[in-house]
Amino acid sequence: MADWHGGESGGTSETVTALDGIDASSCLRKILLCPGELKCLKKILTSEMRLWALEVLVSNLFAMVCALDGAPGDAFENIKMQMIRGAKSQKFPGMDIAHSELLSAELESAVARLMEMGKTQIQRGVGQRS
Repeated sequence: MADWHGGESGGTSETVTALDGIDASSCLRKILLCPGELKCLKKILTSEMRLWALEVLVSNLFAMVCALDGAPGDAFENIKMQMIRGAKSQKFPGMDIAHSELLSAELESAVARLMEMGKTQIQRGVGQRS
């Protein structure tokens, strides 16, 4: 695993991590300097927007499921704790321990982010009857 530290940008240092021997700085240069720069950027943006759309869909569905319960806030907290606990203990067979722990931490972070999105939707009343 290698780190690439970019120059100063707005007073902060950028760090990009490369996995499995892939040089992050050369990947960034290829994305930013390749002849099809806009095509590369479009693929990245398209992927990110698709992922975000799925996150929004999941958080809305989650809020709707919790709203079916008489106390959506309590249902939310129970499910949230179960999901975060499960993500935290997730193992990734075939990966060494360090990478498995890294993936588990990333999964936990992603689940926590989704739970916060779901909580916001519940607070807004998504899925609740008027």
